[in-house]
Amino acid sequence: MTKVTFLKCGIAVACLAAAGCATPMYGTVLPQSDGTYMLVEKGKTERAAMKMAQSDAEKTCKKRAKTKEFVTLDHSSEFVGVTVDKGEGTFSGIAASVVEVAARHHSNENYKVKMTFKCS
Repeated sequence: MTKVTFLKCGIAVACLAAAGCATPMYGTVLPQSDGTYMLVEKGKTERAAMKMAQSDAEKTCKKRAKTKEFVTLDHSSEFVGVTVDKGEGTFSGIAASVVEVAARHHSNENYKVKMTFKCS
């Protein structure tokens, strides 16, 4: 009897995990009043943030309009990672450079992409 209960619990947990991880959204997608969507995404690199934004736009259109096709109306990207004031040639400047490189390497939110799109 105990083996059957554990098996049922294991199957239930696996199903819930699969359902929750099937199509993850990375950023925030906000529907606008004119039928377009605004998306905000962050990533380690500008390219990674843009790829995740495109993926989220495809998933949004597939879910809402039953098509993966979308048209980008506007987009922008900006660096939002750590920048440190470096006192050039000083010990504190060298230390600040090391801290900045480490922070950029470990942060997954160095770049922010904003995109407005509509499903086609």
